[in-house]
Amino acid sequence: MNLSIVRTAEPVPPTMSIPSILRLTGDALQYNAADGIWRSPFDTGFVYEPWLAFPPRDELRASLQEGVSPTLDRYVKNEPAKEYVRDNIYEPGRAGWQAVCPIRKDSVVLDFGCGLGALSRSLARNCRTVIGADACYERLMVSNAVNGELGFDNVELLCGDHRVLGEINDGSLDGMVLNGVLEWVPEMADGEPRAAQVGFLRECRRILRPDGWIYIGIENRWGYRYFMDRRDEHSELMYSTLLPRSLANVYSKIVKKKPYRTYTYSPRECRALLAEAGFPASVIYGVLPDYRSFSELRSLDTPGRVSGAGRVLGITKPWKQRVVEAPAFFKRCVPSLGIVGHASTATTRPVWLEDFKSAGHTLDKVYVKHDQASFWYHTPGGQARIRELAMARGATDKLRHIGSLAPTLREAGALGGPFRDWRVDEKAGSVWTDRRMVPGVALSDCSPSIRESHLQRVCETLHRLHALGAALDWPVAGLTQICEENVSRRRDVAAAYWWEAWREVVSTVDRRAAGHGLLMHGDCTASNLLVGDDIVLIDWEWSRRVNFAGYDILKLLWFDDEDPRCATRFWNEHTLDDRFNDTRAERYFRVVHPTSDWRTGVLAYWCVRTAKELGAAVDRGWPPEWIRPKLEASVEAVARTLRS
Repeated sequence: MNLSIVRTAEPVPPTMSIPSILRLTGDALQYNAADGIWRSPFDTGFVYEPWLAFPPRDELRASLQEGVSPTLDRYVKNEPAKEYVRDNIYEPGRAGWQAVCPIRKDSVVLDFGCGLGALSRSLARNCRTVIGADACYERLMVSNAVNGELGFDNVELLCGDHRVLGEINDGSLDGMVLNGVLEWVPEMADGEPRAAQVGFLRECRRILRPDGWIYIGIENRWGYRYFMDRRDEHSELMYSTLLPRSLANVYSKIVKKKPYRTYTYSPRECRALLAEAGFPASVIYGVLPDYRSFSELRSLDTPGRVSGAGRVLGITKPWKQRVVEAPAFFKRCVPSLGIVGHASTATTRPVWLEDFKSAGHTLDKVYVKHDQASFWYHTPGGQARIRELAMARGATDKLRHIGSLAPTLREAGALGGPFRDWRVDEKAGSVWTDRRMVPGVALSDCSPSIRESHLQRVCETLHRLHALGAALDWPVAGLTQICEENVSRRRDVAAAYWWEAWREVVSTVDRRAAGHGLLMHGDCTASNLLVGDDIVLIDWEWSRRVNFAGYDILKLLWFDDEDPRCATRFWNEHTLDDRFNDTRAERYFRVVHPTSDWRTGVLAYWCVRTAKELGAAVDRGWPPEWIRPKLEASVEAVARTLRS
């Protein structure tokens, strides 16, 4: 099978440039070689990012020559803001929707409103040329610097507002991206808001080839959060999206002293808008948790309950999850939409998706993990399956790693045979599989009592899996190695967080825990366990062969109460005592590891968990003075335990 979403061994050099698709000539189009940006007459000096409004362009240019990271440290003082900016620069998963777009290796795609360029760079892995256009010159300066640091030579940058579309030749592009842009078009154009949006989309249709496509990321006008306590992100008014447009306009004029123009739409309205603009066919997905930064695309055509959507949306109460996951509610009130519009009725989907549709398969979910995507679907007979493919070279190694497990797992029969038809396409740089899922549900979707009833079988499965390590020829990773890998590559920064003292304690636990090589799943959470006639673990990309016991089962039992991403919940002496005295956890631990020491297993789990917390602190830029006291108290508590 030919897969269209892959990364070649090296980016394909561009064979076209911006001047060749524009009507602009002479001085109307200027290239600034220092910044790597084409300037159109429609560069109005607009600045979107607040932190980019401070430095003059010459100062920003000089700073970027030192590096992007020092520039962020210099101009973005607020840590949450810095984290947001980093995501907009580096997070490739923000463009995970490209897996359902008909991108080809020779595609030329326009990312309009590209901002700091995360989407453009992710797209550039999979097509010939990406043109990133934005009205903010400073954002393009940052994007160009990142392109240079990461080695992207097939991303071209164009500065100009919406009027630049009128200067692009007919049928010049294969695809176009409007992520968080369409709702703002009426703010830039004259006339009635919806008419302005239709006119803008018609221009998009004009510059696309006959088989072209457009992706739109936008809020759902009827998103359930707007019925609760969420203001409209654009008008900053409560309930404005839910009102008739005329009333919303009066409301905005009274409260904000300006008309209401940032129109968003329901799924049905989106389809009608695109059809009026010349896109006769469109496919609409629910984007979770929202279109800006997401992990899942959910089909709005799913016939049954949209399982797990409530949890991804951050809803904790089971009854609220059931409401959100009801098909009738989800189709109408999902917060964000991802729309793929096609320029002709003969839709050009990715090859694998065409094969799915022609075979009668129903696509339920696209699950995006950074540079890897998993596609969950049902066959005509109702059997659930997953297809995984690498969207970039980094994911290839992960999937190949999982593939190397397949023979061992099949022979042991420990997982009910979840791996089938594992294929590696070395030339294209992709790895994919079509794997069977057992009938059942994720353990995380079960009630507490049902979850507890499955734990004995889960532990017996984990016991068999750990024993499979003896049949693998993988190197054995020690506790210290695992912890260091989880902390950060920036050891110089980690040193400020009391690194050496923590590392000494980890080394001591490592010596005590050293034993035979066990197969560790590495991400054993309730959402990765499917329970039915068999117990199936999914997402094996973090699996390792290790010399310590306990991490998988203790993560399963304790992870729901802990969030390593917050980097502030280090164990103290009381937490350690509570864990040692957790008789329920000890009972299940001994089912999985009947010959291992319980207290050493708890300490090994503490080591890895603390490493993840410390890594989150370093990567997210938390000030050392916030973290060091908590880490110091946690390390001293473990050190006292080791001495006793």
